[in-house]
Amino acid sequence: MRSRSACLLPVLVLLAGCAGLGPPDSAPPRAPVFREPGLTVEGAARALAVGSDKRSVEERLGPAERLAFASGWEVWVYRGPEAARGADGPELVLLFDPAERLRRIRARGSD
Repeated sequence: MRSRSACLLPVLVLLAGCAGLGPPDSAPPRAPVFREPGLTVEGAARALAVGSDKRSVEERLGPAERLAFASGWEVWVYRGPEAARGADGPELVLLFDPAERLRRIRARGSD
């Protein structure tokens, strides 16, 4: 009997944890796209300058989704709240070189 309860306990704990998740289609509310809530994708793109360093960009815009490559290049993406629902929306894509300098700015979508 003791070994059966020992096996059942982890399953019950797992099920109890899943009970609080809610339905799968209810996405949690997303934080604002940028540190400054009223900033648009186009406004953020205009506020940046090629050659800026990563630290200053993050201080200005806030944290981004990041994709780092073995070569040292890195892509940062800022997506609008529509992305949380799987819809197309505005996005800002930034390309940094291995010296951590901004090399390309791409704004897509309308605000």
